This record gives sequence, structure tokens and C-alpha cells, in this order.
Amino acid sequence: MSQQYVEVELGGSTRQLRFDFNAICDIEEKFGKGVAAIFSEEQIGFNLVRLFYWAGLKWRDRGLTVERVGQMLYKEIEAGQNLNDLLQPIMKALKQSRVLGEMKEASGDEGNGQSGTVE
Repeated sequence: MSQQYVEVELGGSTRQLRFDFNAICDIEEKFGKGVAAIFSEEQIGFNLVRLFYWAGLKWRDRGLTVERVGQMLYKEIEAGQNLNDLLQPIMKALKQSRVLGEMKEASGDEGNGQSGTVE
């Protein structure tokens, strides 16, 4: 089995960013729409990045809050990172996610009446 997380330096330590089924559900619940719609309809900004980090990190730290993630991300911005720098690990972890990989395969089925997303 391949590694399904991306290591990121955040909050003074190395953390593991992973988007499992629960993380994807948490993101969709907060935004009120599927992940594909989030990226196609939302402008990528600080709120989106903060929420994705929170959802992707909390599998290792159940008590992690969105606000704490925001504080950690702000320190990274102060240290010279920009929004694009912070977005790169998210995109890499999403690509490594088996959950999203299966969704992409399902959405490629033509003529089956399924969109590839679960509502």
C-alpha cells in the first residue's frame, strides 16, 4: 500500500496531511457541497486552505480546531510562505487519496446515469 499522507512542517513539527473518507465528508459538510464543486465554484483563499488543513490533519490530532490550524498557518505566512505554497501539500495529499481516486474513476463512466459523487 502506498503512503496516503503528505508530511508537512506546521506548528513547529512534522505533521501528516491525509484526506480519508471522514476528512472529505467533513469538508463537504462545512461547505455544503461536494469537493469537486468546491474547487470549481469557490475561489481558493485562506478559509478554504485552513479548512482543508484542519480536515486533513485531524486524523492524527482529534482535538485539533480550525482556529488552531489558522494560527499555525499564520506562522507559516509570517515565515515567508504564501497561499500557493500552502496549497501544494493539499493538492498532493488529495491526489494520493484513494477516496478521491475512486470518485474520479466513477465519474469517467459514460452513460451510466451516475455523476461520480454521492449526495
